[in-house]
This record gives sequence, structure tokens and C-alpha cells, in this order.
Amino acid sequence: MASESAIPKDISKTILFVCTSNVCRSPMAEYIGKVHALEKGYTNLRIYSRGLIDDYSHWGSSVNTNATDVCNELYEMNMSEHKSTLLLDEDLKQCDVIYVVTSTHKKWIKPCVSNECYRANQHKLRTIGKDIPDPWFYGKSAYVDCAHMIKTAVGASIDDFLEGKSENKERNTQYKLSRWILDPSKQASRCPNWYANLSNTEKAVIYDIIDDATERSSEMEDLIVEKCSVNRLKANLLLDWWFHQ
Repeated sequence: MASESAIPKDISKTILFVCTSNVCRSPMAEYIGKVHALEKGYTNLRIYSRGLIDDYSHWGSSVNTNATDVCNELYEMNMSEHKSTLLLDEDLKQCDVIYVVTSTHKKWIKPCVSNECYRANQHKLRTIGKDIPDPWFYGKSAYVDCAHMIKTAVGASIDDFLEGKSENKERNTQYKLSRWILDPSKQASRCPNWYANLSNTEKAVIYDIIDDATERSSEMEDLIVEKCSVNRLKANLLLDWWFHQ
């Protein structure tokens, strides 16, 4: 494989980051990636981001305030000009590599573009390592966790791609999420509103379903949906956070 020093500083590549709605994780990855390129002296990389659905916010929205504040505080990044944008066929066609923030997003990309475009460009899809959980329903501390994970994963992913290395699905982010968010004994203000509004009985049920398990399962998601007033999306997000390492 080529060494970093052998990569031309004027190498011309287009790199795309994709998340659910392009207001949290993918713009964070985009701006962190741009800073990484500057630090490495790459002068001809185009780095941008896109989203897949507008369930969280309408297209053209600014970056989530928590994400903006965290990236500004941690890395002095100004993301004020970003506006969320839907992924289109043209994005897949013009990119050299497409990084998704979770393995699930690879599947979500397919229905967002034409079949012909997907078949021709699916080889470009990569994760940036282990899944980056969605911080949308959580407080600022969740965005701090995500920023640290993205910072670790994005730079290494860009370098790997430019060096001709294959996808690293198991890249260690070196940042373990705290598990207090599901602990019914810890009613911190950082808990998401929808979780805080659950009854103590429901919180205890969720905690009992997940506690001490070493890996997630579809049965856990089914039980949470069945026994608590939580829809499948939120149950899935809870499991993402709990089992992320």
C-alpha cells in the first residue's frame, strides 16, 4: 500500500458523508473532514454531506444547535453556512467514495436513488468504522460523545481511502459511551424528553430487557415496543446507544 507521504498533496477526489437527515452526524463529519484535509495539506479534495429523509427537520435546515455548539467549542468549527440537502443520483455519480455513519445507512441509500444509479455506484459505499449512534433525541453530552467518535474515525477513513486501503468496518473510536441514559435510577436533565416522560415502570422494563446483555437482538427491540410506549425507531436508537463500543 502507498504510504501517507506518497499521496500527492494535490490529489483530486470527491468525498461524501451521509447520515439520516444531514443535520447532525454527516455535517459534523464533513467539517471535521475538511479540517483534516487542511491539516494534511490536501489542496484538491471536495468534501461535503447529504441526508436521506427529512423526518427530523425539513430540507434546507441548519445544523442542529447542539452539534454546532459542540464542534465550535471542541474544534473551533463554524458550521453556520450548512443547509441540509437530500441525496440525489448525481451525488453518487460524482463521488469517489461515500461514507455512511452506520451500516444501516447503506441499506437506506438504495431506495433514495434510482436502481440504475445504485447498482453502478454501490461499490463506493463505506462505513467510517463502527456505527456512530444518532444523538438527535439526546442532550449536548451525546453530541460531545459523537464529535469525539467522528473526529477519530473520519481522519483515519480519509487517509485509508487516499492510500488505497479497503474499508475498515471495525475501526475503534477509542470512546465508550456512558450507559446512564437508560438507568432508571439516574434522572439526569440530559435524558431525552421522550424518555423522561416514560413511567418508572416502563424505564425499569427497558433496563431489565437490556441490562447485562452482551449483544443486541431483534427480540429486545420487539419487547421494548411491545411493553413500553416507545415506537420502533426510538427502540432501535436506544439499542444503538446501549451496545455501541
